[in-house]
Amino acid sequence: MRSTSRENCTIITIINDAGAVLARTIIFKGQRFNGDWVADLNGPPGAFYDCTESSFMCGEVFIKYTKNFHKQLGDRNLLDGKPHVLVLDGHTSHVSLDVIKLAISLNVHLVQLPSHMSHIT
Repeated sequence: MRSTSRENCTIITIINDAGAVLARTIIFKGQRFNGDWVADLNGPPGAFYDCTESSFMCGEVFIKYTKNFHKQLGDRNLLDGKPHVLVLDGHTSHVSLDVIKLAISLNVHLVQLPSHMSHIT
């Protein structure tokens, strides 16, 4: 997707097995996110916005994304004590010790697809 400034942005979403869309994240290129950037966009409800220097996912934003995912599960009364599974591609931002610790604390199981396989699912 291209933003109005013609810079790339990244859009990530989670869809659960019932077809509900959770944890939409839109990452713009920038050093510090400014809420005014999206105030007039009429974006999707509950979307999480952030920025990175490249507009790509990084470890810090992925941790925020995972926390937002967990919050949205709670908002939809889907936190019933059972674990949740998050299926990921092999991007390096998904495989840090901080991410793994966070996932364990939130009762989220991370399943990483083998390299070059995410397009097959």
